[in-house]
Amino acid sequence: MTSPHPAETPPRLAIDWENVHEQVQTLWGLLADGVHRYLPAIRSKQGQTTGRAWWLYTYRDFSWPDDEDAEAVGAGFAPAAGATGVEVKGEICGEETGHLYFEVEAAVIPATPADVSAAAQHVALLLSRQVEIVVGALNERQPPPKYRDRSP
Repeated sequence: MTSPHPAETPPRLAIDWENVHEQVQTLWGLLADGVHRYLPAIRSKQGQTTGRAWWLYTYRDFSWPDDEDAEAVGAGFAPAAGATGVEVKGEICGEETGHLYFEVEAAVIPATPADVSAAAQHVALLLSRQVEIVVGALNERQPPPKYRDRSP
């Protein structure tokens, strides 16, 4: 996944980021169900991380369990400090290369719990509807970056 934002500490907000993560992952359950209808063998893994530069990066990765030479494809959501509020955006991309398959353009919203929750659900819903993009990307079985090639 691509790095969500530059390395500066965002201001503290009175937002339950764990709740936002759960809302996003609930909607991405629809994405996982859709992918598994087409490709039952695909492994789906959800997670989240935080960093000095962002409050939350929540993701859902999809990979072939029997093919380490195929790059995983993931959906990601990253809210971060914007110029006048909270910047929200989402993407579907290669887990290691960052190859972008689909993007929800960044938008700046008011920094209120209700607005952040609504925007997170909106982005997650848009990404959850991209089953065909995820399936297509997985079927391409793109190799991971060359740095993983250990041969002389």
